[in-house]
Amino acid sequence: MRAAVWLMAVGLAVPLGALAQTSGAERSAWTARAVTSGTSLRLEDGREVRLVGVRLPEAAAGGELRAAQAAAAAEAALARLALDRPLRPLAAPVPVDRHGRLLGQIERTDGLWLQAALLEQGLVLLAPEPGAPDRHALMRASEQVARAGGRGLWAVPGWQPVATAELGGATGRFRIVHGRIERVASVGRFVYLNFGADWRTDFTLRLAPDLLAADWPDLDRLVGREVEARGVVQQSGGPLIELAHPAQIEVLP
Repeated sequence: MRAAVWLMAVGLAVPLGALAQTSGAERSAWTARAVTSGTSLRLEDGREVRLVGVRLPEAAAGGELRAAQAAAAAEAALARLALDRPLRPLAAPVPVDRHGRLLGQIERTDGLWLQAALLEQGLVLLAPEPGAPDRHALMRASEQVARAGGRGLWAVPGWQPVATAELGGATGRFRIVHGRIERVASVGRFVYLNFGADWRTDFTLRLAPDLLAADWPDLDRLVGREVEARGVVQQSGGPLIELAHPAQIEVLP
């Protein structure tokens, strides 16, 4: 019954979202016959496709029951949007992960972009990752529609962005964290963005210098700025998120 209440609360009527721009690359049509999760599909030829750049909320912050309800809502919406409809990847070639799954930004041939549609209803979270077509700015805008309207998971207090000092037992969980960057330091093989005076206990962002390129912000200019960062929280002295994509950081007004 409670799962049904969640489904009714988020709604299954998903708007079109941001319309994808054709890449010019040759793309063949796919047909999905099953939903294997709220972010993945099984094609008629047996292959599995994972929608890159999005993920379901995790249980620790919102509770096991709410996480199950959120997963069910995302699966139902994805089924309604994608099953037995002609689909295509937004870019070719389509990479494959170590599990043999295709990884892609996926749209219907009528132009409906699946990631944007799920984000706009608050059914999934933006989770930037490298190696996929870079549409993170558009996905962030779609997610902001749901955040502003308190839709879906954004109506659950436990899944809201958390201050760095309040992370608590978030180790191993995907979280959105906000705070002020106090210092940028290069130590050994990594660059660290420190959010407190004591790196041994305070929250930190870490990235490998070889990742830095033109699309990363000037990290020194982030000192003193309030930012929102997202990723899986690790424990390395204090809590830490590893950065692999510049869209994991958003500078707040």
